[in-house]
Amino acid sequence: MEKEGIHEYFQVDVNQFLHNNSQTGKLMHQFTFHEDGHGGLVKKIRYDKGTIIPWHWHHCGHGFYVLEGTLETNQGSYKPGDFVWFDAKTKQWHGAGDKEDAVVLFVTDSPCDMNYL
Repeated sequence: MEKEGIHEYFQVDVNQFLHNNSQTGKLMHQFTFHEDGHGGLVKKIRYDKGTIIPWHWHHCGHGFYVLEGTLETNQGSYKPGDFVWFDAKTKQWHGAGDKEDAVVLFVTDSPCDMNYL
């Protein structure tokens, strides 16, 4: 049910959404939910093993909650249950190492863009 553009409830199979990363050329499973109030979003992202998003930055603060595998970043490696936050305009790279896929929830505090270095 929807009231004035606000969802009271919805359900979706997030595994049905595919995204081709423009820098790596790799296909990722990615679902995005945008919150209308402050412009933040939540994404479920699957990085196939060996997929690293190269050096970049965002205008938004954002975090990763690791669901499966190991998230590799320029700040370290993170296992399921870990949450890591990057402030706005932080230079970074992240993705999955060579041994296993990584699945994360990606959350932002405001609208998010992508700026490759």
